[in-house]
Amino acid sequence: MIEFLHAEVARGGRLALADFSLRIAAGERWVLLGRSGAGKSTALKTINRMAALTAGAVRVEGRSVADWNPIALRRSLGYVIQEGGLFPHFTVERNIGLLPRLLGWAPAAIRRRVRELLTSMGLEPERYAGRFPHQLSGGERQRVGVARALAARPGVLLLDEPFGALDPITRDEMQTLLLRLQAETGITLVLVTHDIAEALRLATHLALLDRGRLVAAGAPAAVAASADPEAQAYFRLARRQPAIGIPPC
Repeated sequence: MIEFLHAEVARGGRLALADFSLRIAAGERWVLLGRSGAGKSTALKTINRMAALTAGAVRVEGRSVADWNPIALRRSLGYVIQEGGLFPHFTVERNIGLLPRLLGWAPAAIRRRVRELLTSMGLEPERYAGRFPHQLSGGERQRVGVARALAARPGVLLLDEPFGALDPITRDEMQTLLLRLQAETGITLVLVTHDIAEALRLATHLALLDRGRLVAAGAPAAVAASADPEAQAYFRLARRQPAIGIPPC
């Protein structure tokens, strides 16, 4: 579904991403893990060409992103950021239905899809469709952001620290919701976080970055067994939190 081939992003005389290679199969849940500035958001944004490569390549569905029309590429991928990135002057219904409308869906089909997604997010369509983002809580805005990203039924959902600004209970609810949606749809997930507990809950596979470089990747148990100092630092932290449930090595 997604393949990084020695991808590099240079900024201001330094490498934000260096010699990054990774393969993501359809239906997998990959979490890009690392400290602030590790390069994980940069790696994510090369998938939808929001970060420009200076060397190497990224392929989506077997095709280099450089060969895609950037607008068509972004419309084929769901994308979620903190607070949902909603348009403040659009209602919830208009926010969710924006991409289907741009793709030429019939108005009745858009309305059905909006109501279907609101229901799946635990938001009653009659109560929420006509509201504006400022009338929603942080958790509600994030649910609407996920709904908007799923509106055109993409095969891939990209999430850039989507739950970092939420309180712990809402964050837990959103993680549960994301796992349920992925189980129901089989969508491929690529999520950025620096939270080891969140990574271990959500990931079928981890990619750990440090200063722009991939230092460990694979199933959580394999990354936990890595001898790399950064991997060891993360999993020492995880072992201090028994509730996380470290996978056996």
